Amino acid sequence: MQSAVTLVKSYVPPNPSKIQAVKDAGKVTIDMLEPGKRARINFKDYEKPGDNLGVQPTLSRPYTKPWRNIASSRQQLPWRGNHK
Repeated sequence: MQSAVTLVKSYVPPNPSKIQAVKDAGKVTIDMLEPGKRARINFKDYEKPGDNLGVQPTLSRPYTKPWRNIASSRQQLPWRGNHK
């Protein structure tokens, strides 16, 4: 059981230097699962030869803020000043 825990910990969280090494080796692929919504990024041979670390980021988020609220909140942003 301890070896299984150790193995999982070698994948989670992903190690940036291992991801960079896989990228540099040209072993990163992207699968579109639902175009515009979901994709899977595959890092082949991430920890061991023949393995695959797959990451599924969300590509789109639902629009939740009406335009009028964006315009009014924009006036309060410190880098925008208080333009009216």
